[in-house]
Amino acid sequence: MRVNYPGCYYVPVKERIVELRRFSASDANTNVGAEKEWQVHIRLRNTDDNLDEAGMANVEQGFRMIIDTGATTTVIPDFVRKKLSTRDGWNVSASKAGGYGAGARIFKASRDWEICLGDGKDWSGWVKTNEIYSWQSNPNGVTCGIIGYDVLNNIPHYKPCRKSYVLLQNDIFDNIQQLLQAV
Repeated sequence: MRVNYPGCYYVPVKERIVELRRFSASDANTNVGAEKEWQVHIRLRNTDDNLDEAGMANVEQGFRMIIDTGATTTVIPDFVRKKLSTRDGWNVSASKAGGYGAGARIFKASRDWEICLGDGKDWSGWVKTNEIYSWQSNPNGVTCGIIGYDVLNNIPHYKPCRKSYVLLQNDIFDNIQQLLQAV
């Protein structure tokens, strides 16, 4: 590194901090009714075995799964990861969360997983990602899993004012684009 980057200082990193953010719309005290507006169901699937799949309703085991457009990464509750039949695919060394859940340990995926989002009726298409983390078991003060921009940016959707997200399958999204081009 000294040859490639002369004059730079190098410091060993003991522990990686991943900055997480939970936006104010999830706080029912400041935005009445908004908490349901941002909640979403998820499914997580093993890319090596399509039958190895786990899901979570928008509220389950004391956790809410919320969309946070300001979050750069997705963090799922530990119990979702434990529902999978294959336990590998996750780093054993933890990072620490910064921002929302500060100090809690989170474990990064060590390979690709597929994730899709739903509203209880309709589901998005599957999105492949390895930018996904899992909370430690029972983290203090953490009541939300977070769908970050990393996943949301790859799923066709729209967000009407004061309404829940509408998640679209890719073929429906393509039809909408064709209609818009025809106008």
